[in-house]
Amino acid sequence: MTFKQKLAAYVIGYLTDKDIPDIGISALSEGLESENLTIMAGLSENENRFVLRGYFTKALEDMQLQLPDTSEAKMTIVDYYADEIIAGRLDPYDGYETLQRAIGFDDDKDRYDLGEAYRDYIVLWETHTNGLCFYDKSKTTKEQFIVDTNEALVNALKRRKARVSGLKR
Repeated sequence: MTFKQKLAAYVIGYLTDKDIPDIGISALSEGLESENLTIMAGLSENENRFVLRGYFTKALEDMQLQLPDTSEAKMTIVDYYADEIIAGRLDPYDGYETLQRAIGFDDDKDRYDLGEAYRDYIVLWETHTNGLCFYDKSKTTKEQFIVDTNEALVNALKRRKARVSGLKR
């Protein structure tokens, strides 16, 4: 994750205070500089959380940065995990589940343009857990259906990325 993505993950609670030093290391590796940032990056994850938060706040102030709001943070995290799935760095089923866990399973899928991908994820979930059967057993195997549905989920995320990219121009 990039520094911006880690800030977003922190805002939504996917990263916690113990991750603050790692967030600092990411910022330094991306060329950001501040005395408080350097100190923050050198702290132990086991440091007192008030100390961690204090340096985090000071570092953001030094760099004149603000944390994103929750909605923007969730969109950043959705984009990150969607890109990881599309690039093949995450299994579609496991990656989508991680994405859902990060933004909250009960969150509005339409707000993040995830409706189509979410349907494919549910079909995979039902298939993996031997729940509802969404395929014709006389025409395909469970394994092939999973492969095909994984591909459909990736393609749904690609279409989402194209739509979202068009809106950001």
